[in-house]
Amino acid sequence: MAKLSESLFQSIRDFGKQDPTQPARRLAQASPYRQVGTTDPLARRVGSLFGNLGVDTSYMQTAPERITAANEGLDMSTLEGQQQAIANEMKHVVDPQARRALGLRMMEINKLKQAQAEAAIKKQQEAEQELATGQLVLSLNEEFKDPITADLVRTGAITPQQGNARRVEYQKSAAASKAGLDGQLARLRGLGLKDNPLYKQVESGDYANVSDTAFAKVAQTVLDAEQEQQLREALIKQERPDLIEQLDLGLITPSEIGNVLREPESTTSYSNKKRMLKDNKVVWVADVQAPNQDEFSGYLNPKTKTWIPVEAGDVKEIPSEAAKKVSDITSSDRANAAIYLSKNPDYEDLSPEDQLDLQFKFAFKVQDLIDKKEVDTAEEAYTKAFNEYSELIKGNYWSFLYGVEAELTKPKSRYTVVEEVEG
Repeated sequence: MAKLSESLFQSIRDFGKQDPTQPARRLAQASPYRQVGTTDPLARRVGSLFGNLGVDTSYMQTAPERITAANEGLDMSTLEGQQQAIANEMKHVVDPQARRALGLRMMEINKLKQAQAEAAIKKQQEAEQELATGQLVLSLNEEFKDPITADLVRTGAITPQQGNARRVEYQKSAAASKAGLDGQLARLRGLGLKDNPLYKQVESGDYANVSDTAFAKVAQTVLDAEQEQQLREALIKQERPDLIEQLDLGLITPSEIGNVLREPESTTSYSNKKRMLKDNKVVWVADVQAPNQDEFSGYLNPKTKTWIPVEAGDVKEIPSEAAKKVSDITSSDRANAAIYLSKNPDYEDLSPEDQLDLQFKFAFKVQDLIDKKEVDTAEEAYTKAFNEYSELIKGNYWSFLYGVEAELTKPKSRYTVVEEVEG
């Protein structure tokens, strides 16, 4: 048997290796990858034959080939796919500069992933906040019949937190009311309203037949009236007549004051303000001078709180017998009217605009009774006015009251200016 020489075994062991002096080998040494596998054509042909026989010849793959194989199936459009591709390449890269470049790229992708994660969290939070705000608006609208606050939340005039704080107070009052008279009185005491006239009315059973939510709104109305008075005093000290005027006109509510105070002072001015009738409802009419706009005569839409240009015939003068009394009606008077009117279950279902109009009629009736000395006390005036609810609710109340159609106004502030007090 022939003896195989040691040189033959060495040749077999060196099969596929390249001579370091050969150009291909020198080129390979300049590569950033670690040297694995072979590029020798003969060796790869032999390997291909073995591969066809089921033998694993992956050891013959070069580093780039192994990277390509590892990246197969990766979604390079995603940051995760790009990260994995970099990790696959890092396994075979030995050049320091190349590894540093890959590391920097990995850091960039990590930052992008973090930004994406934060954006996803923010989007989720915004979606949850939007849902919560929608539920809050619905609750204020449907459950507590407070579309005014609901609109303030929806439009961003007040924050959802502020709107929810109001809802929580409603819920507390409504829950107390479910316990009957004792619960209602306990709630009023808890709100510091024991000395308020409302307490005596509740104690006498005047609100025994109202809904729990109606009682909650009455309690909140009283608190709002007290808060508004405190705000007016504070605004006087801060020399903000513009905000006092906006409160008088109904352009803002006490709930909005905190937010409005952080805004620049309004430069819109109003002159020749007076209350008139639009569709037989009391509205503000004035000459409005807004920034970068021509002055115009307009009426204040109580629902949208916007000034709408008005033409002759759009509004009517309040009958002269009533004009002064109407002009003297303050927000406090309207609040008192709302408290009494809430005793009637029908009042709760009226729109905010109809409630406001009814408050004017009620406050006017109270003052009219007092001025004509038809009652001895203010309490009697309120009670008698409430007993005339069916007359006050009539749409043609003002013309019916005086038996004549109210006089049409003349265009553009050619009407007599009525002295304004608070309201």
